[in-house]
Amino acid sequence: MEELLNVPYEERDEAWEAAFFKELPECQFDLLSDSPIQGPDGLPYLAVEIVDQGEPAKDIFDWLGEKGVGLAVNPNNEQPDYIFSYGMIWNFLVRDEFVTDAEVEGENGEVEMEEGQEMVAGTPSETYLPPKVRGIFKEFLIQQGVLNPRIVLLSQDGENYDMCFSLESLGNPPQEEWQGILEGFSWFFPLHYSFSIISEGVIQGIDFVDL
Repeated sequence: MEELLNVPYEERDEAWEAAFFKELPECQFDLLSDSPIQGPDGLPYLAVEIVDQGEPAKDIFDWLGEKGVGLAVNPNNEQPDYIFSYGMIWNFLVRDEFVTDAEVEGENGEVEMEEGQEMVAGTPSETYLPPKVRGIFKEFLIQQGVLNPRIVLLSQDGENYDMCFSLESLGNPPQEEWQGILEGFSWFFPLHYSFSIISEGVIQGIDFVDL
């Protein structure tokens, strides 16, 4: 790990990131604060420093997964060595990898449908949306004034799904705000997930479920 951390920031490419992800779970951390700090994005992060003797990284990951907190690694440097969203943390806990490759990367926004096109609908499994994550995300939405969020999983090919939020349950925000809303939501989920906002009346026969 020491060799990786000595690589200049501008030279840290995908190969560096992959090596960092592989070694980090075997590292040990020193906590730089007793409780999570608020990041520039307004979301909570635990600030840690990589040390020779400290708390095992995997124990810290378990705690973060339970609390709904991200991770800032070596934030006292010129710039942090890495910032992990909460979604990256729980993806590691569930799938043993911080980033999961997706065959088709979706973009957050609208679900586009051609006339007569069929959609496959479903509800999230406990692997796709673990109960703990579901509860943490719902509490966040309630704090934002979304008291009864509703969702459905939609797919055009039966393999790649968007997590679709009911426009009505979000309070009917104007379309120009959707991208920002979904970017905020994405912090809670793995990087390969994609999201959309859709009105409940757009697709007949699709039932949204309470989050």
